[in-house]
Amino acid sequence: MASELADVQLLLRHTPKPGSKSIAFARDSDDLKNEPIFLPRKEIEIHDTGRKEAGLPIITVTMPEWLAVDRELV
Repeated sequence: MASELADVQLLLRHTPKPGSKSIAFARDSDDLKNEPIFLPRKEIEIHDTGRKEAGLPIITVTMPEWLAVDRELV
């Protein structure tokens, strides 16, 4: 059975380091004061939208729906 996918636009908080297992995101510029949302690299695909907010790239992140629900992104 195929997993349902969710596309969510998030801010990339830090450029991922080679070999890192997760990537740090924020929901929006207001969310930057909160802890980062860490998403596992092996579960996501990222696509740069070419736009920025608060100087940070806005990224479309495709992930399994269960992960988006778990991180309260949908």
